Amino acid sequence: MKKDFQTLVSKAKKSRKGRKKLRYFLLIGAAAVLILIPTIFKAVELYEDAFMVKSKIKVDKIDFEKKSVIKPKYYGVDDKNQPYLIKANTATQQKENLVRLETVNGEITLNDKSKVKVRSNEGYVHTENEKKTDLYGAVYVHSDKGYEAWTEVAHIDFGKNTIFGPQKVKAKSDRGTATGQRFVLNYDTKIITLYGKPHLIITPN
Repeated sequence: MKKDFQTLVSKAKKSRKGRKKLRYFLLIGAAAVLILIPTIFKAVELYEDAFMVKSKIKVDKIDFEKKSVIKPKYYGVDDKNQPYLIKANTATQQKENLVRLETVNGEITLNDKSKVKVRSNEGYVHTENEKKTDLYGAVYVHSDKGYEAWTEVAHIDFGKNTIFGPQKVKAKSDRGTATGQRFVLNYDTKIITLYGKPHLIITPN
């Protein structure tokens, strides 16, 4: 194929008409390249987006067979510029704007340098709104300021500094333990509000 092309070019150079055809051929080829380059880059963008390879995300490797990424790390800041990090064993694209995480661990560093940590069996990240994460299965919330909570479902809204859940919750601090049917935790103010038959047991000093 390469020799045939070289022969064609050689013959074309020997005649005026051939040289015109050769220039026309080269111009068409150049135009095709210019048209294809944006298409190629667009395909790369779509491919990267499908595997969530964005500036705020780091991954160890991609599993092409399972269409998932290994050891993803999501970085961001909440509405008070407090940084957060969400890590998982794997992340798999479920829908166009929904990513499923397995074995989730998260951390929020507050402005007073204290940390709030969360973990769960699985979670979901909404790629159209990266400030929202849903956690499911053995959800655990811990603050190094002295409180912790256990539940089965929790939703994190980094835009509002809240962690809230619609199911039974047990919370514990140095002042005692409390239970409720649902909860809202403002991790910035460190205030947890329990709803639905709240019950408090105060631990004497």
